[in-house]
Amino acid sequence: MPFEGAENIAQFVAFAASVQAMTSSPDAIATIGREIGKFTKKNASVRMIAAPLLGAGAGGIQSEEVVSALGSGFATTAVNDAILIIYVLHRGVFDRLKGNSYRW
Repeated sequence: MPFEGAENIAQFVAFAASVQAMTSSPDAIATIGREIGKFTKKNASVRMIAAPLLGAGAGGIQSEEVVSALGSGFATTAVNDAILIIYVLHRGVFDRLKGNSYRW
């Protein structure tokens, strides 16, 4: 939906339920990634997307699996020049993730 009143921060904001009954799955995270990717095709002005590490906290999914699922889901439906930035809260998790090579 349009992020009215805060356009200087972002044009749009989205909400996604990644956890149900304190659990999640890589498939659910990949579905969210695909939906975000589809949005880039419907909105030519959207080329940079910021998302949190969905499902890694309360959902119980390993951070590496989240990055892989979210990124691969996004890559299957997004326009070629769209960029997905996944934000990580904890430095230790970030350091562990940056050591991996993710290709979508």
